[in-house]
Amino acid sequence: MKIKNKLRRGFGLLFVVVLLFGGVSLFYMREIAKSSKTILKDNYETLNYTSKMQKILDENHLPLPSEATKQFAAQLAKEKNNITEKGEKEAVLALSSAFATITDPSADLLTRENAVIKAHQQLRTIEEINLDAVSKKHTEAQEEVQNAASYVTLAAAISFLLLFSFMVNLPDMISKPIRVFVQGLKEVSRKNYNHHLSFGPGDEFSELANEYNKMTALLEDTENNYLFEIQSEKVRLKTLIEQITAAVIGVKENEEILFINTAAAEILDLNKITSIGMMIPKISQQNQWMEQIFSTEEQEKEERIYRIKDQNYQLKKCEVIIPIYKNPADQIAPVPSRKNIGYLYMLSPHA
Repeated sequence: MKIKNKLRRGFGLLFVVVLLFGGVSLFYMREIAKSSKTILKDNYETLNYTSKMQKILDENHLPLPSEATKQFAAQLAKEKNNITEKGEKEAVLALSSAFATITDPSADLLTRENAVIKAHQQLRTIEEINLDAVSKKHTEAQEEVQNAASYVTLAAAISFLLLFSFMVNLPDMISKPIRVFVQGLKEVSRKNYNHHLSFGPGDEFSELANEYNKMTALLEDTENNYLFEIQSEKVRLKTLIEQITAAVIGVKENEEILFINTAAAEILDLNKITSIGMMIPKISQQNQWMEQIFSTEEQEKEERIYRIKDQNYQLKKCEVIIPIYKNPADQIAPVPSRKNIGYLYMLSPHA
């Protein structure tokens, strides 16, 4: 099949993909518009707090009952942790001052009544600030979503016109070579590096097939060397752990046991083979020593002493941290991010 026919089919497929892209984009933009109100959550919570405080002041006479005082203080504390708008902090401070006067046992009744009036004023101020913010944010969010929807619609329309032109003027989709290469990639994903591609001489894809065959050969050599290195390091690490006289237990970050050396298995009455891969909570139910060591209260301690089989043992907990690089260049200059991959527990005799 000639290349022009293959290209015609290929661009036809791209045409369909772009149509789907436009439809999906519009759908999600509408969903964003529906959910945009969630950004106003903090403002609505503040209005809820102020409403409850207003109700407490309206329904109770001075001096405020103990229960009403507690409820008002609780709502005020929540509002202090939910200050989001300009001018709201000053109003909350003034409200706190008024509340302190209301609950001051040494203040006379007139002073307290004036403080109640002041508290009402500050509560209304806080409500007005947040209502204005709700209105403004809602308007801004709707405008942003509408603009985004317009841009997506425009992009989809332009893509539609361009790809329609390609479909009419350029050849159809690439058929057999694409399937051959897809099959080759599937074989690579199955780690079948002996699968080679072959095209006739003069075929436009012959050069690409040759590069693919070189790649699979290189992948096979690389993987063989990599597996050999991993196996060697695994044997070396296992031997090193077994030679440690102290009891050693490796635990993944999800509390799955990664390894247990012989000393740990003997001290804690564990089966090395069946214990590996088990979760800490499950094995703790079956073993009293593991339950003692990995109890929730004890996990926060990095070093502790235990009495096991008439012998004192000191347990040290070490967090295993590895660097995470976003790309190879990060290994040279920038400080990498860090990730916890588990914990190492060492149990050694203690006098």
